[in-house]
Amino acid sequence: MRKMQRNGGLWTLSATVLGMCVAASVASAAPQDMTTEQGGSVVVYPKVIWDGSRDTIIQIANTGNMPVSAHCYYVDAGISGQWIETDFYIYLTRQQPTHWVASKGRRVGWDDFESDGAGFDPGLVPPVRLGFEGELKCVQVDDNEVPLRANQLKGEAILRYQNGDVSKYNAVALRGNPDATAHSNPYQLDLNWTAANPGGQYSACPNELVLAHAADGAKELSNTHTHTELTLVPCFEDFENQIPGTTTVDVKVWNEFEQPFSTSFPVDCWLNERLSDLPGGSALTYGDLGTMGAHTQLKAVPASGGQAQYVGIIGVAEQYYHYSEAAPATVGDTLGKNTTGHAAWNLVGVGTRPVTNPSVDQFILSQP
Repeated sequence: MRKMQRNGGLWTLSATVLGMCVAASVASAAPQDMTTEQGGSVVVYPKVIWDGSRDTIIQIANTGNMPVSAHCYYVDAGISGQWIETDFYIYLTRQQPTHWVASKGRRVGWDDFESDGAGFDPGLVPPVRLGFEGELKCVQVDDNEVPLRANQLKGEAILRYQNGDVSKYNAVALRGNPDATAHSNPYQLDLNWTAANPGGQYSACPNELVLAHAADGAKELSNTHTHTELTLVPCFEDFENQIPGTTTVDVKVWNEFEQPFSTSFPVDCWLNERLSDLPGGSALTYGDLGTMGAHTQLKAVPASGGQAQYVGIIGVAEQYYHYSEAAPATVGDTLGKNTTGHAAWNLVGVGTRPVTNPSVDQFILSQP
C-alpha cells in the first residue's frame, strides 16, 4: 500500500511492504570513501529509536555557504513483517544547523519550543510513532527536488534514555561526485564511486566493517557487566518501488589470544540486535571467547543459495554497561542501585566494495 498526502506545506509518503523487510562544489573529483567527519550529499542515521524508554535527537547541518534542501526518509522496521516509510523535506540556510526529537518532530513556527524546536525553522518534520525502530536518510536535492551532489550535509544522532544517560554517534555521509557520468534516472543513486570507477556517482560502501568491543556478558568489575548492540543497514533501498534491501553478513571474530571464531546471519531491511542474540551469537560472548575483548569483522557475502548480487552494509554499535550493588545506599550515593550507562560509536569501514555493472548498492528515491 502506498499513500501520498500534503499536510501544511509538507509532502509525506508512507508505504507498507509485507515481506522482508560543500561548499557549493567539491574541490576535487578524487574518489571519496563514506565519512563521518565531512559533509556529504546523503547522510544516513542507522539507528533511530522511540520506544517509550529511549528517544533520538536528530542533528543535521548545512556545512556550505549556499542554502540547501534535503529529501528525508524515515524507515520504520519496528513492525514485524512490514516495512513502513515516511518522507519529508527540510530547508537550511547557509551554515545552518538544526535539530528535532524523533518522538515530537518539528512544527512550522519560530516559537516551537514545546517540541524542542529552537533555532531557524527547517520546515515541518513529522514525529515517529511510539515503538519506532529504524533509520533516517536525508538526500541533498535542488529546487526541483532532484538529487544534487554538492556535499553540504552533516549529521549526528543522540540516543537519550529515561535515566538521563545519552549516547551519540555521527551520521554516515556519502560523498557525491560532481563529475559523475550522467545517469538516465537522476533519482537512482548508485554507490559506485571508487578509484577504479572515477565516473561513479556516490561513495561506495565499505568492503567490510570492523568492530572492536567487549565480549558480550563480560564483567569489567565485580558488579559490572556489559553487552553490545549492533545496528546494520543494507546499502540498497528502492523508495520509489518500495523494495527494502537484504543481504547476508559473514562474521569473523578474534579474541585477545588471536583465536578465530566465525558465524553468519541475514540482514533484512534493518538489523538491531544484541551480539549474543544474533544467529551463532555465542561466538561473540565471554563464555565462548574466553577473553574480555574481541575484534570482529563484518562483510556482506553471497547467500548460501548462490545469490549473485549481494549488497553492502553500514552501521553503528552501542555498548551497555550495567552496574548492580546489593548493599543499601546512603543519601546521595549511587551504591545500592541498578544503573546502566551507554556509549555509541561508528563502525570502521575498510576498503570499498567492488563496482558491478549495473550497480548493486544504490538508493532509488521516490519521484515528486
